[in-house]
Amino acid sequence: MPTRWERVYSGGMADFAREEIEETIAEAVDAVERNPLNASYHSYLARAYIASGEYQGALKALKQVLALDPSDTNAWHTLGRLYIYKLQDLKLGTQALERAVKVDPNIAAVWQDLVESYLDLDRPQEAIRAGQKAVEVEPGEAEAWSALGVAYSLSSD
Repeated sequence: MPTRWERVYSGGMADFAREEIEETIAEAVDAVERNPLNASYHSYLARAYIASGEYQGALKALKQVLALDPSDTNAWHTLGRLYIYKLQDLKLGTQALERAVKVDPNIAAVWQDLVESYLDLDRPQEAIRAGQKAVEVEPGEAEAWSALGVAYSLSSD
C-alpha cells in the first residue's frame, strides 16, 4: 500500500492545502533517503519546503534536482523565483531564470519573470527582449503582453 506521501506525490500538491505539510516533508525526506537519485522526489521535497516556508531546505533540494538533472527547466525556474522572491537575491535568481530559458526557451512564464528581473537590475533593453520572447512563445497569453508593455513603459523613463 502506498504511503500518504506517495499518494500526494502522484496526486499533486492538493495536500498542501491541509495542515499536513510537516508530515509530507517527513515522508518526502524518507523517500529521498530511500531513492536519492530520483530527481522528482527532490523536486517534490523542494515544493514541500517552499510551502512550509523552509526556503533553505528548498534551496538544497532544488540544487540536488539540478545536480541530478541539469535540464530540468521547472527546477531552474523555481530556483530563480526562490532566490528572487524568498531569498532576496536578484542576481542569482536572474542567473537561474536565464539558465531555464537556455534549457527550454519556449516557456513564456520564465520570460515574463525575466522581464521583471531585468527591470529590477536596470537592464531595460534585455527586459524588452524578454517580453518580446514571452509574446513570441505565447502570443495568446495576456500576461506575456502585459510583461512586454511594462518593459516598454519602464524602459522609456
